[in-house]
Amino acid sequence: IDAATLYPRQTRGGELYALEPMDGATIKRVLDQHGRTPLPPQPAYQQILKGLPAVDYTREQLIYLPRNPRTHKVYGYSPVEQVIVSVNIALRRQAHQLSFYTEGSTPDLIFQVPETWQAEQIRQFEDWWNSVLSGDSAERRKTRFVPKGVEPFNTKAAALKDEMDEWLARIVCYAFSVSPQPFVKEMNRATAQTGQEAALAEGLAPLQQWVKALLDQILALHCGQPGLEFVWQEEEAIKPLEQAQIDKLYIDARTLHQDEVRERRFGLPPLSAEQKADMQPPPAPAGNADAGEKDEDGKPVPPKRGSTPPGEAATKRADPLKKPLRPIPRERAAVIRARTQLASIIEHCHRQLAGRLAAAARGDELGKEEGGPVRHSQRFEDIISDAYRTLLGKRVRKQLQALARDGVVAGFGQLQLDTDALPDGVLTQASDEAIAYAVQRAAELVGMRQVGGQWIDNPDARWRIDSTTRRAVNALVTQATQEGWSRDTLADALQAAPAFGEARAAMIARTECAFADAEGNLAAYRASGLVSRLQWLTASGCCPDCAALDGEQIALGQTFAHGRSTAPAHPNCRCDVLPLLLDEVELLAKGYNPRQPRDARGRFANAGAFIAGPAPVSLINDTLGKSLTPGKVRFSAKMHEKLQSKHADDYPAVMKHMKACISQPDYIGEHPRHPGKIMLVKKVGGLMNGKPAIIIAIVGGKDAHGDYPGASAYGLKQSQLDGHLLNGTLRKTKSPQ
Repeated sequence: IDAATLYPRQTRGGELYALEPMDGATIKRVLDQHGRTPLPPQPAYQQILKGLPAVDYTREQLIYLPRNPRTHKVYGYSPVEQVIVSVNIALRRQAHQLSFYTEGSTPDLIFQVPETWQAEQIRQFEDWWNSVLSGDSAERRKTRFVPKGVEPFNTKAAALKDEMDEWLARIVCYAFSVSPQPFVKEMNRATAQTGQEAALAEGLAPLQQWVKALLDQILALHCGQPGLEFVWQEEEAIKPLEQAQIDKLYIDARTLHQDEVRERRFGLPPLSAEQKADMQPPPAPAGNADAGEKDEDGKPVPPKRGSTPPGEAATKRADPLKKPLRPIPRERAAVIRARTQLASIIEHCHRQLAGRLAAAARGDELGKEEGGPVRHSQRFEDIISDAYRTLLGKRVRKQLQALARDGVVAGFGQLQLDTDALPDGVLTQASDEAIAYAVQRAAELVGMRQVGGQWIDNPDARWRIDSTTRRAVNALVTQATQEGWSRDTLADALQAAPAFGEARAAMIARTECAFADAEGNLAAYRASGLVSRLQWLTASGCCPDCAALDGEQIALGQTFAHGRSTAPAHPNCRCDVLPLLLDEVELLAKGYNPRQPRDARGRFANAGAFIAGPAPVSLINDTLGKSLTPGKVRFSAKMHEKLQSKHADDYPAVMKHMKACISQPDYIGEHPRHPGKIMLVKKVGGLMNGKPAIIIAIVGGKDAHGDYPGASAYGLKQSQLDGHLLNGTLRKTKSPQ
């Protein structure tokens, strides 16, 4: 029957304790003289037990909610009642089908015999036929010959199942919200799936609406939450490939972030900065200049090896000359240490400042007399300025200086440059720039600026923390004056203000540490000469302002849309900036070399080549019996390019140990296939693939500059070193006589 009934059992305090189901068949509805359900305290329902009224319930004491209420009936219209006629038809149809097997007067087969046969002859032929074939399946499969004129008539009934049966099954299944697919004819997969989805949607929709109405009533009347609403959370089953395509469309349209898709679909955490850098596609090679050309016969000229096929250059390289690097870890030990110490310093300063303000508040009565708020605000302004200048400025400066210097080292490390091998003055120059920023930022933080070693007021200071403190204090003073607070009330409010809380101190420390770290990185980028542009990298779950900056590129020295040359863009910002390196063509155009000397203005000197150091002519002459004259080892720009491209894995370590290998080689020899080339070998560490030594080849004769040209430089495997020693190509160096 359609009589869903729940009894809301309550606690002694009147709160909902449980929802207990009851037999709706025992519930009798009570109607008033108007034919409606009575309002409390009149009983609306009666429970009939053993034919007698047992309990009376009001509308609030019982939940009686039929699925299909009717205006012309008191009770609901259950699914069984809805299909009772259809079920009656189905039952009678089944009884008819059963009689096919249990009753009947028509045989399955009738023979027509010649008209001249008498009744006795027909009976004899019938007995003989049945005696031969009845109960013997083998005999029924054999060929039989009968007199001419004997013709059979098939009297078997038509099929016992047709479309009527399917129609009845569909009606019953629809009434009970189940799929009729198991009870109907087979369909192809696509049609069956579509039909099943339609059946579920049509059958479940009324049931879902009824459950929602029931739960909304429970929430409003028995849980005391009329503002809450029950909502079905439907997740449509989608094929993995289709879901991936949908997610890609959302990401491309910037409706969803890729980290949101990772969390929703797979429960994975957001991508780290290193993972985002790894997922960025490498720059494509430059397009082939000869692409699209034709030979004399009009046939297309095949592209050169390593070039981009015609028509793909424009799509494969949005900016092929810029190469992004891995982001710097922003949660490294130096940053965490500085952030913790800075937060402690700011929190300590705010506690003392709040105490001073509270003491000042207790010293004066706050009335509504003329000039009261102005007088108190001015006193508090002086206290705030003095506290920030004396308690915060210098201590913050030390922390920012230390982190800015670490940011310089991290910036050079990101560019894969060893600070110990940098040219003289490069590291010092970058460190001085970072320290200068830290000094100015420490003053700017409290509304000051440093001029000639002295701090003076700076009305144009950006992101000064004292402004927020002043506004919060002035707001409390104004409220206290208007509402007539006592001195103690204002003092307590000042000490409990969020402006002096732990959360604000942590926010300031995180933001300022991010500033100092990023400015140190910028100083390293400028000093290296390797960086051409900067690219904004948004963090997971960033704000709309930062999301608008995602992927934005600026030239080194310019500013992003938020007004600064690097991240962060706002307090608690977790975005980052990636440096984009000059490519090999630009490096050669500048003739860059990390060990190349610079002039007084920091520009590269002798950009065409670099001097690796004095040639060890004494060691060569004594070991190989040569008679070389003193000179320097000089690598041309072309040879430098070859070292970078042909021996890219060995290049950093080779450049780091080149000077030591030339000045103090462990082994010296003459190239077996190229007489006149001298090999200098030194055992070192830090090379790729476990190579224990580097080899530098120089030409045994001087060039037009009076130097010994460098011919090659790369890492040497242990097996190669052993082979040279066994065949005598390399010899242990001898000390000069």
